Amino acid sequence: MLEILHSCPVCGGHGRAFTAARDLIFFSGGDIWNYHKCKQCASVYLSERPKPEYIIRAYERYYTHSDRVGFVTRCVRFLVAAYVRRDLIGAAFRAVARALYPVACFFDARSRNIRCWQQGKLFDYGCGNGEFLSLCRDIGIEVEGADLDSDAIKHASSRGLKVRQGGVEVLKEIPSESFDWVTISHVIEHVYEFDHLLAEFNRILRPGGKLWIETPNGAAAGLEEFSQYWRGLEPPRHLLLFSRRALLGKLHKNGFEVISERYHFLSGLLLYVSSERIRKQAGVSGSYGVLGAVCSGAWRDVRSFFCRDRAELITLLCQKR
Repeated sequence: MLEILHSCPVCGGHGRAFTAARDLIFFSGGDIWNYHKCKQCASVYLSERPKPEYIIRAYERYYTHSDRVGFVTRCVRFLVAAYVRRDLIGAAFRAVARALYPVACFFDARSRNIRCWQQGKLFDYGCGNGEFLSLCRDIGIEVEGADLDSDAIKHASSRGLKVRQGGVEVLKEIPSESFDWVTISHVIEHVYEFDHLLAEFNRILRPGGKLWIETPNGAAAGLEEFSQYWRGLEPPRHLLLFSRRALLGKLHKNGFEVISERYHFLSGLLLYVSSERIRKQAGVSGSYGVLGAVCSGAWRDVRSFFCRDRAELITLLCQKR
């Protein structure tokens, strides 16, 4: 059921033992998973990971199986929907958000910058239960999506969305230059054949088409701080956490030019608070309480504005060359 990696899947470099972790989020299994950190490109990867045919077992309790969410998440979704509206309400809300630049950055990241998108077709890879596709459809964007998870696809289909079940192989069924925009949010860290995936994105995009991508940062300060309790680690579903430098190199290799590096405001605060909660639930006495995690996460957000290499998330807008 497992395969062992003897070198970094990104660059082939040698790795060193980094941390051992359990799934303390969805509790898909009691196994301990060993992560290594590449000495060459600084990416973090599972050195012993489930084979592709068995990884689906780790998603049995995954969040995309349900539309049930907490109060804060519902509020954020409501505000994001207001932010991208193409009417006077949306324009007024964006004007208020832009007056507080970091707030606008937060909504831009959460909405994947779709407010700037006027026409054409969008494909969301790893669409989950179709929440983002529904948001795009509601403002008039033509959308399609794909996801490996059959339960997530059922939820997305129930929304009346055009979605496909499968991984990179479903992209081969799509004619070349079919889409103007591809989004992949917190998915590439789950992917085995990431080079193949990026090459397929390039193929299905029209000339000048855009790729929006976000993923946890393998060189994040929070990962160093919380180690196996960091919320962005999520074993064994997160097979690989790119460093910023490694991801930029892979995108360039597969025909993309990074045209904008986005600032996901509040990502530090949210990940620090979530990580502290995980550490507390594991019975470990950490250096933070909730208030300490809020303050430290907020300070990380400020520092990430000036130094993206250590940010909690890598958020990029790219263009097909």
